[in-house]
Amino acid sequence: MTSIFLRFLRQISLSILVAALALPARAQVAVQSYNGHDAVAQEVLIKFRQPAPGDAQAQAAITANVLQAQVTADIDVAQSVGSHGWVLWHSRSNDVATLMGLLTGASDLVGVEPNWVMHLASTPNDPYFPQEWGLQNTGQSILGITGTPGADIGAPQAWNISTGSASIVVAVLDTGIDYTHPDLAANVWSAPSQFSFYQGTTLYTCPAGTHGWNVLNNTCDPMDNDDHGTHVAETIGAAGNNGMGVTGVNWTTKIIAVKMCIPGNCSSANAANGIQFLLGAKAAFGGEAGSTDVRVLNNSYGGMPFAQSLLDEINGANAADMSFVVAAGNNGSNNDTTPVYPASYNAPNVISVAGTDNRDNLAALALQDGFDPNYGATSVDLGAPGAEVYSTWPSGSYGWMTGTSMATPHVSGTAALSESVCQFDTELLKPNLLNNVAVIPALVGKTVTGGRVNAFNSLDAASSACPGTGWSSVSGVDKHKRVCEFPGNCWIVWDSGYVSVTVNGYTTSANYSEYSTGQSLAYALRSAINNDANHPARAHVSGSKVSLSAKRTGSDTCYTLSVSSGSNDPEDFPTPSFSASPSGSALVGCR
Repeated sequence: MTSIFLRFLRQISLSILVAALALPARAQVAVQSYNGHDAVAQEVLIKFRQPAPGDAQAQAAITANVLQAQVTADIDVAQSVGSHGWVLWHSRSNDVATLMGLLTGASDLVGVEPNWVMHLASTPNDPYFPQEWGLQNTGQSILGITGTPGADIGAPQAWNISTGSASIVVAVLDTGIDYTHPDLAANVWSAPSQFSFYQGTTLYTCPAGTHGWNVLNNTCDPMDNDDHGTHVAETIGAAGNNGMGVTGVNWTTKIIAVKMCIPGNCSSANAANGIQFLLGAKAAFGGEAGSTDVRVLNNSYGGMPFAQSLLDEINGANAADMSFVVAAGNNGSNNDTTPVYPASYNAPNVISVAGTDNRDNLAALALQDGFDPNYGATSVDLGAPGAEVYSTWPSGSYGWMTGTSMATPHVSGTAALSESVCQFDTELLKPNLLNNVAVIPALVGKTVTGGRVNAFNSLDAASSACPGTGWSSVSGVDKHKRVCEFPGNCWIVWDSGYVSVTVNGYTTSANYSEYSTGQSLAYALRSAINNDANHPARAHVSGSKVSLSAKRTGSDTCYTLSVSSGSNDPEDFPTPSFSASPSGSALVGCR
């Protein structure tokens, strides 16, 4: 959004509201029903047409239409939401249905929708001796139910590869977290310095040492006064091997808290503002190469109809390289036929999670608590342990909770753990998780993958794709395309064009024709480098198997050229060879 339009929105708000500039913080949300769904009472989210820069006549006309709509709907409070021009309106006298009727079709209107209410997807249980069967299931009894050995995410095997990294930042959008909990404090993010960010069109500043943001009252303190967010945070990253309590999927990570839910529910407007805060915090500290490179958003809530305002922010998160991991819901319904948002959004960074029990059933154990996970063969991506999960509660305590809320952080945690091995872009992180599930009968035909998240499989694939860190890649132009199921399992769609490698600013290209094979392409690239006396990588070429990979070192993405020894006959290649570099490859250039 342009700064001109931001100023335009501020001018509208100021011209309408003198005394009431923001919605008050609320301990509980008044709810009204609209089209069979809960929405925040007497509120709507609305968006008007953006005037062209410098078009004073259009700006005046739109402002007049906004003012008229405000009078018609009896609006007493307006507050900008997110970064895409949406504004939250509250009416003195009109309910949601009346507001929708009055405002739909208004002049210069782009969209109007209720401020949908979403519900936290869990059922608390009484404290019990900690048994984290979701990380390692040996068949132990969980609240009287004997488990199935191996019905877990394979965490101990994954920890042989990595136990996490403090450079990977995970956001928990929830009821906040108890950042003083002895099992969480070491892994809680702290702002390295003072920083500023927008909430809607209002600029806020938080001091160094801040652990996140409180959307409910626009303060820099995201302390949990419920238990849901703290419980979720532990599964992602409670400090491991510290001689106390429980351990997270990541022994080491950084968790940034967004307090946007009251006990029991959240609103779509608060979720949008929470994401906007994370985008601002990431940008404030250097973006993808900075100290707050937020990569994974955990969203253990849902149950609302479609809301464009929230989808706009989720797409913004995707552009900023953030995965959006979200609970599929607890209604026992088919999300393919009855979409539940935000889990059902068709956005490339959305990963929708169902819940399983300690016997690898979709809902059997969980039904003791009335928990019946949603499913969807085309809309719910995978499952994860969600029934009777033991984790942290505020004030140094621990307890059991059940729901897809508890399944979701198992996936978010695995995503962060994979990132500690191989810093995938978001477009490659999702297939790394989905293509490496453990297929189980209960999820076949019920989820996209038919499987439960498996941390070991994902990390094993990540380490194969990125010895050290990085991901495999081959760059090309024209009709040449690279297709990846996941890094390390890539192939070429062979059409005419060329492939090029650039090392230290020096580019060499290899031409190839339609229907060329992987063998001839690999040979052509090797020959082009070998025959170029000036190419910096020439001395590293031997044999005939050539592969390129991107290897991240610190804040740079560095390219390596790897060559395996073997026959000089290119026809020895049974398949295209564009795998990750083996250990010991020579570093030949950085981007």
